[in-house]
Amino acid sequence: MTPRDPFGLAALAVDLEKRLHAALEAAVRRLHARAVELTPVDSGHLRANVSLGHAAGGGEDDTVFDGASRQARAEAAARRAIERADAFRFDPKANEVVIYNNVPYAADIEHGSSRQAPAGVLAVLTAEWPRILAEEAKKAGLS
Repeated sequence: MTPRDPFGLAALAVDLEKRLHAALEAAVRRLHARAVELTPVDSGHLRANVSLGHAAGGGEDDTVFDGASRQARAEAAARRAIERADAFRFDPKANEVVIYNNVPYAADIEHGSSRQAPAGVLAVLTAEWPRILAEEAKKAGLS
């Protein structure tokens, strides 16, 4: 508290803004992890290319996942997608955060061509977003 701010509202506003940004970033990262989890796997290429950014862009990750099993390829691809997302730096001033996949057949998967993800990925994420955001807001003491 200061003579100019006897009730400490400026400090409160700064604290709330920090907690809001932290909750948003945590929710976005959880949503990305969920997108990785939901993305079907054959070779692992699609899952490894689940990306996070402030705008959709960038090239495909053409990493080849050699593994004895689909499970091994799935795990390697998930690790790669999460590693790429770890490099993402949340900018609270950005108007949007995008979870995207630049693999050409991603749209086919989204529209039901996969038995592993018949409802797609983005449709499921869209339905889960309000719950995830509310959970992160609650953890941050914002609800």
